[in-house]
Amino acid sequence: MHPENLNHSSNDETPVFDPKATNADAQDASIQDGAIQDEAAQDGSADNATAEIYGLLACLLRQSPNQEILDWLSELEVEESDVHAMSNAWFGLKQASQTAKIEDLEDEYQDLFIGIGCGEVVPFSSWHIAGTLMEKPLVHIRQDLKRLGFERQQDVREPEDNIAALLEVMSMLQSEGFDDQQSFFNAHIKPWFVSFCNAIEQAKSAQYYQAVSRALRHFCLIEQTRYTQKSDGIEITNLK
Repeated sequence: MHPENLNHSSNDETPVFDPKATNADAQDASIQDGAIQDEAAQDGSADNATAEIYGLLACLLRQSPNQEILDWLSELEVEESDVHAMSNAWFGLKQASQTAKIEDLEDEYQDLFIGIGCGEVVPFSSWHIAGTLMEKPLVHIRQDLKRLGFERQQDVREPEDNIAALLEVMSMLQSEGFDDQQSFFNAHIKPWFVSFCNAIEQAKSAQYYQAVSRALRHFCLIEQTRYTQKSDGIEITNLK
C-alpha cells in the first residue's frame, strides 16, 4: 500500500495505546547536559526521565505542538555545548519553540506528514524498511505489541508503525524490564529512525521540525548505544 491510500488526520490527538497500560507518570522536568533531570522525583530515576523524553518526542510527532508545549520547551534549562550533541539538539529545540507560531506549525506539520495524498515525510516504519505501507514491519510490530500486552485504542485509525506510536510504547516500557525495552527498540526503531530523521531534515517544508528531528536523532543514538548489549528478554519477530 502506498502513502496516498492511507487515511491520516492531523486533528487526531488520541494516543495509539491506552495510557493506563503504563505506570510512568508525567512529571515536571528540566533538560541539562543532554539529559532530562526529574525535578519532582528526587530519587534520580533514569527510567522516569527517559520515559518523559520518549513521551515528549511522541507528542511532537503525533501532532503540531500547542502553546502550552511551546511555552514549556521555551523554558528548558539547557545551554548550548561544544561537546554534547544532545545538549545542542535540546538547545536548538528550545530556541525554535521561543519563536514558533501555532498557525505556522500547523501548516508545517500538515505539509510534512499529511499533505494532499501524502506529505513530504512518511512517518511509518513499513515505508522506510520495506518501501511500501502496511507491510511486514507493521505485522511484526502488531505481534510484538500483543505479546507485550499493549492494546490499541479503538478510535485510533493510525497504523501502529507510526513513529509517534512506537515512541509511546518505549515511554511506557520504561516502567517494565530492560530486556523488553531493548528488544522493542532494536527491532522497531533502530532500523529506521536515521532514515526518518534524514527525510525530515531534507524536506523543503521543515523548519521547526528540523529541531525536533535533531532531538529525536541524538536521543535515539544514545538509546542505540544503551541497547547494544545482547538481549535475554522477549523473542522479537525477525524482520527479514
